[in-house]
Amino acid sequence: VQMDRRTTKKLQDALAAAQKELDEVIKFVGNEKISLSEYNNK
Repeated sequence: VQMDRRTTKKLQDALAAAQKELDEVIKFVGNEKISLSEYNNK
């Protein structure tokens, strides 16, 4: 399938945005886990 540059750029931008959101979610979940384990240790 031949894709033009604009389509490719749009896909790359969307992918980058999704990756960024995923990183945020992973960080958030990681922080939640840390605070949960701290809470359980009290």
